[in-house]
Amino acid sequence: MLRPIAGLVFSLVAMAALVFAGSIAPWFAFGIDRVLAPGSFDGTRLLNVWSVVVSAVGAVAGGWLCWRISESRTAVIVFACLCLVMGLGNAFGQGAKAEPGPRPSGLSVLEAVKLRKEPAWFTFLVPVVGAVGALVGGGVLPRR
Repeated sequence: MLRPIAGLVFSLVAMAALVFAGSIAPWFAFGIDRVLAPGSFDGTRLLNVWSVVVSAVGAVAGGWLCWRISESRTAVIVFACLCLVMGLGNAFGQGAKAEPGPRPSGLSVLEAVKLRKEPAWFTFLVPVVGAVGALVGGGVLPRR
């Protein structure tokens, strides 16, 4: 009973850390003006594609790690369900955020990330990508 719980907890923490670090890296590497459209909080195409890829890689890695630790298909399925539920929680949280309006100059990366409202299409795509990626990484869904 301990292995499945350890697999779930460790995998969720590791996936969250990987996805957060991967998602924030371009902001620091390239700067706000390269990841957001001029004068707005809208992500550039590069940021949008990068964010979906990072989410997919994080989910596959998390599913794989969950399987390796827990050796339980059930734990991987629970992990995938948690990815879906937590992702939808973020989607609804982002939907409740106020539109930030025009982007003032001189914001720090952390200020811009905090103020930015993720686009609705992204917030509803990522939970699905996360759940499917976790199932693939954990070996529940076949890889082609």
